[in-house]
Amino acid sequence: ENNESGNCFRSDLLLSGHHFLKTNLPDIPVAVLATSAHYLDGKVFITGGTLGNTDPCKMMQVYHIDDQKWTTISDIPQYLCKADIIQGHLTLIGGVDAVTRKVTGKLSTCVDDYFWEEIYPPMPTPRFWFGVALEDNLLITAGGLCAGAVSTVEVLNTESKQWYSLKSLQLPEP
Repeated sequence: ENNESGNCFRSDLLLSGHHFLKTNLPDIPVAVLATSAHYLDGKVFITGGTLGNTDPCKMMQVYHIDDQKWTTISDIPQYLCKADIIQGHLTLIGGVDAVTRKVTGKLSTCVDDYFWEEIYPPMPTPRFWFGVALEDNLLITAGGLCAGAVSTVEVLNTESKQWYSLKSLQLPEP
C-alpha cells in the first residue's frame, strides 16, 4: 500500500505466521540486508545479514511491541547466521562464530533473557548465506558458502536431535 506521502507500508504484518499488530513498525535502527525476522513473545527479532557495505551485522535488533521501542543486543554468539523459532525458542543457525571468526555449523538457542545455549548438535556442514526452513520438527538447511559454494541439504530432527544429509544438489555451472 502507499500512504499519502508515497511511502510504502503495510497495515498489518505477518512474521512466522503470527498476525500481531495493526499499526506500522518503526524502521529498524540499523539497516541490514539478507536478515531473518521472527516474532516471539511480543517481540520482533531481526538477526543475521550484512550492513549496506557488505560488512557483517554483528548484532540482533529486537522490537518490543508493548514498549514500542527497538533495542540492540550486541552480545550474540554468531553473525551472518539464519534464525528460526525452534520449540518455542529463538535459535541462531550457522554463520560465523563471534569468537573464533570461523564459519560455523552451531545452533545457539536463546534460553533465557539473551543467554545462549547449544541445545542442538551443529550442522554437519558449516555454512553462512544459506537457506533455512522449519516444518514441524524438521529444520532444513540448504546451500550457502563455506570455503566455496555448499551444495548439501541437511535436515535436523529437532525432537531426536539427529542430522540427516540429503543427496547433494546437482547445480549447473554458472
